This record gives sequence, C-alpha cells and structure tokens, in this order.
Amino acid sequence: MLRQHDMGLILDIVPNHMTTNSQNAWWQDVLQYGRESQYAYYFDIDWSVSAEQKTHKIILPFLEKPLEEILEDQKIWVSCLEDKRSFVITYEDKVFPLAPESLSEIQKELFADVFNPETQEGKSNFLALCKGSITSWSGGRLRVI
Repeated sequence: MLRQHDMGLILDIVPNHMTTNSQNAWWQDVLQYGRESQYAYYFDIDWSVSAEQKTHKIILPFLEKPLEEILEDQKIWVSCLEDKRSFVITYEDKVFPLAPESLSEIQKELFADVFNPETQEGKSNFLALCKGSITSWSGGRLRVI
C-alpha cells in the first residue's frame, strides 16, 4: 500500500528500552527497593534528586487531577499482595509497590482497612499519608498533624 504512493516505512527500534509498567519485574523491584534494588542501575534514574533523603525515594507524577478528587472518585487503592507479603498502591492500571520500611508491622496488618477508599475516613487517612502528616499510630487510630 505504501509503495503505491511512493512511500516507505522506517521502524526505529530501541531494544534496550524497557517499559515501566507493572509487568516489568525489574522496574517494580526498583520502585520497591530504590537504590538498593539489584536492577537500580539498569534504569536511567537521577539519584541525586533525592540525595538529601535517607531513603532515596523515587518521585513519580502520575495523577491526572488533585489527589482529593482521585480519592473521591475511588481511583486509587492500597492492596496487600498475599503471595509477596507486601503492599501496593494501585491507580487505574498502574501498580506501585510500597517500600518494606514504609510501614511498621502493626501498620502492615491494618493498612488495607485504614486506607479503604470506600470510606470517608479511609480517604482522609490516605490523603494524610500522602501529605506526610501522619505522626503516629495508636490503638488502631492514626495521629495526624
């Protein structure tokens, strides 16, 4: 068909590029373990951006609107992966694993219930978590500043 119009097709294939979706185990490992991941240096990540942070967090802007609206629409979830004994934040088709040191053992046990997007309290708790304003956990309740 292209030849009939005196045209051709060039495919620019870059075999060393990898997708950054939840199917890429290496990328998921980097999101979960950061610089400590065995795959950290397979990706072009500017680690100096978070050099002042002890945990070297990866910052990924992926929300299409303010977090409050995303929570209201129940588009973001916190889930426990029983087979991996870990937690993930799911947003539409994107999956972001939480670093193991992000939560204490008690928080891990109660995390999915406390941040349930189907309840107003869960939405508020998740928003506080994202804003870094949770100061402690006591008696099944969060202390938010």
